[in-house]
Amino acid sequence: MVGFLLLSHGDLSNGLLSTCECILGIPDKTAALSLAIEDNIDLFERKIREMIHELDDGDGVLVMTDVFGGTPCNKCSLMLKDENIELLTGLNFPMIAAAYEKRMTGSCLKEIRDYCLTWAKDGIISMRERLNLEGRQ
Repeated sequence: MVGFLLLSHGDLSNGLLSTCECILGIPDKTAALSLAIEDNIDLFERKIREMIHELDDGDGVLVMTDVFGGTPCNKCSLMLKDENIELLTGLNFPMIAAAYEKRMTGSCLKEIRDYCLTWAKDGIISMRERLNLEGRQ
């Protein structure tokens, strides 16, 4: 089973994991790690690697980070060569929900990654546009 690791600055990843528990139930093989201002970056990188090893039972780990170019993303980017991971940025709830949905079908890591890319983008909706209220105040 593909593991999921949510990484962010501040408490975003922990908050999204809590949201998952409320809406999707307690997720299997999922962990969250948040980077605080006072955290040691080298220790944070070691924790990421440890979590990846805990979550990977041979099917790999989908790592989802909050922002491209931030420390969580950058540290994981260095691991793409030697760890069985896929890395996505722009972490949001539709991305996580899509990951769970696709994982339940027995999909592989790359299939889950591709499915999440679509759903994460499609989950961003302008309600004014969707309700055809453009130009109305």
